[in-house]
Amino acid sequence: MLGIRHIVVGVDSAETARAPLKTAFLVAAAQKAHVQALHARPEPVNLQHLQDAGLAGTTVEAFRRDAAKAEEEQVRAARDLFNRMRGTAGLADGEGPPGPDGASARFVVAPGAAGQVLAARARTADLVVLGRGRGRADPAVTGSFQAVLTAAARPVLLAPDAPPETVGRHVVVGWNDSPEAMRALSAALPILAAAESVTVARVVDPDTGAGGDTAAAEEFMAWHGVSCKTARVARLEGAGASLLRACNEHDADLLVMGGSTHSRLRELVVGGATRHVLRGAGLPVLLAH
Repeated sequence: MLGIRHIVVGVDSAETARAPLKTAFLVAAAQKAHVQALHARPEPVNLQHLQDAGLAGTTVEAFRRDAAKAEEEQVRAARDLFNRMRGTAGLADGEGPPGPDGASARFVVAPGAAGQVLAARARTADLVVLGRGRGRADPAVTGSFQAVLTAAARPVLLAPDAPPETVGRHVVVGWNDSPEAMRALSAALPILAAAESVTVARVVDPDTGAGGDTAAAEEFMAWHGVSCKTARVARLEGAGASLLRACNEHDADLLVMGGSTHSRLRELVVGGATRHVLRGAGLPVLLAH
């Protein structure tokens, strides 16, 4: 079974990077993978409109210098945090393939908008780890999340607000027979193979038990030597809330599920269950579209 070898993690700033870095490093240590911590440097701010409006050239240049200085300070703080956390996690300083014999990591700065830069780098990655950003912005509608999940078509591991202690020891797989759920399950196979327990959870009607079974997921994992148990989760609230309840009941430190989406006016709109999980999950969530 091919494992996870190349992980890209989006690093915005030192204030928001701790949880996604810790999440990526934990997976890398277990999979002996390489982590590329990617900071997107925005293009220089165009301040020509200020000069055109009559502002003195020296004042405009001062604004430009201040913006460049602030960006440099943000990069330095993010790199310093990365280096401290990499050392604590015991990851080697690595660069390109095949990498050292074990987990490694490297901090990379690339010019461009975060969503575009991440999507471009994500195309050759096995897994992309993203954080929730500042102020608990809805991760389901951020540009980076949309770009990676749909434009790059790569699996996304969304980190929780707080850095997790473990990732992938006890896994819940949210199953609904959809192509997205199948792709998420396939992407998570290397993690599932190393897990202590895997539970395939199916949300069902609380009165009739209707909602399908988990046979397809069980068969797929059996072919790959992954044992699992199953759980039928009564839909006492929405499907997303029911899955999160199952995660609590099974002490899960990872939820694997399909990122159900559809397009509306060319903007990604995430389905209700997925959106609820992304907003409320206190554990890492691995999704595929």
